Amino acid sequence: MLVKLLLFWCPLIGFLIGMIWRLRKLTSAPPGLRWELYPIPHESAERAAYGGSHMEEFGWWEQQPTRRRIAVWLHIVFEVVSLRSLRTNRHGLHIASLFLHWGVYLWFVTSIYFWGAALFREISLDVAEAIRVLGLSGGVSGLLGVGLLLGKRVADPELRSFTKPTRLVALVFLGLLFASRILLVLPDIGSIGREVALLRSVIGLAPFPGVDMISFMDTALSAMFVILIPWTHFSHSFAKYFTFHSVKWNDESASEGSKLERLIGLKLDNTPTWTAGHIHRGGGTGNWKKVASGRRDEA
Repeated sequence: MLVKLLLFWCPLIGFLIGMIWRLRKLTSAPPGLRWELYPIPHESAERAAYGGSHMEEFGWWEQQPTRRRIAVWLHIVFEVVSLRSLRTNRHGLHIASLFLHWGVYLWFVTSIYFWGAALFREISLDVAEAIRVLGLSGGVSGLLGVGLLLGKRVADPELRSFTKPTRLVALVFLGLLFASRILLVLPDIGSIGREVALLRSVIGLAPFPGVDMISFMDTALSAMFVILIPWTHFSHSFAKYFTFHSVKWNDESASEGSKLERLIGLKLDNTPTWTAGHIHRGGGTGNWKKVASGRRDEA
């Protein structure tokens, strides 16, 4: 019962509560405004190539803009697969991060197979061998990425200056996660069967198979990772969807009477608390409306 609680119910409940909290924060965030020109995939191919907009046309406010939904999803898929933005903006971190992310992707693939086999009682030897290869590949790729990123964050003065200890702890944890998956699948496909047997007992479909330390460690670390996803910066895996659609690509116009106009009006009534010199801090500056218009209240 305790094993089931620790390896199944706690991760599941922690993940669901965390997802509700995180999604609520993301969906209730202040409206984002475009701060520079950059390609927006949902624009026409001609305009997207140079960061153009349908707003270049006179009378755009009277027209319904065309959205290229397929181009948007292709852009997201390519970004996930290649980390193109990181390569452009932080080229030195690109390869290391690519190894790390592909390690996570393959970890998810193998984990989904384990749970599927546990639920449907099917373990194909050919598929299990393929999963074993993917698990090894993902583990090695992930460990390599963790090692490279740890080295860069410790050795590079620029990165070290804004690297929080929690980031280093997160990398070490991912290293343990990848190492446990390597240890699990390295010997033979029988170890996959032991992991599946443990998962079947955790969800109540079979009696507890006894303690196999490698499969127990892998399952325990996996459970911890699932809990951590929505509560930590691991949530960027799905938060990027909101970053892209609600900030980078949000070219919705604040037309009179629109929801966006109402939201902006509410936020302009807030008083800024930034420490930046051009904003000042606390009282004496007025609300954002006065700051944006250049009028300041006297302290």
